[in-house]
Amino acid sequence: MEAIAKKLTPAIDELIDEAHSMTGPTRAVPADVRLWRSRHGLTQKQCGGIVGVNERTWRRWENGERGIPKMLALFIDKETFPKEVSHHE
Repeated sequence: MEAIAKKLTPAIDELIDEAHSMTGPTRAVPADVRLWRSRHGLTQKQCGGIVGVNERTWRRWENGERGIPKMLALFIDKETFPKEVSHHE
């Protein structure tokens, strides 16, 4: 898990800046969150640890019980729809 966190860390500052300046909705939906996690071979607990939430919160995002945070949705959008994502006017 530490290797994955190190891999993701360089992009986090960029995502934070972009999330703060977003003007449109993200495309990520609960199924995308689940798909991203399974593509990377991670558990809900591991993913929660990477983004600083507990397993229950991550599970709620995957089940659509809670809204997906803008920064997480943006990250998943960029990996799922890399050439289509544009949130700036």
